Amino acid sequence: MCDQVHKCLLASSSDFFRAMLCGSMKESKENSVELGAVRASSLQTIVDFIYSGVMSLDMDSLVETLDAANQLQVDAGIVIVSRVLQSL
Repeated sequence: MCDQVHKCLLASSSDFFRAMLCGSMKESKENSVELGAVRASSLQTIVDFIYSGVMSLDMDSLVETLDAANQLQVDAGIVIVSRVLQSL
């Protein structure tokens, strides 16, 4: 049950996760997935944002976090990081 809740939350926040976890991809049947191209720290920032609605940004990793949000298709995260970058 808990895994289904996590999948639903991720899928509702991202087209990438929706396609991966709710479609016919093999990942939809697995309990964990590989996201090798996304840095662990950036992934953690995005997942924390999905769960809390608050994005804690490290100024040294803004570009990596934006890349992760883009790759994972987390639109709200893209907007937030882009605004921070534009304000610099």
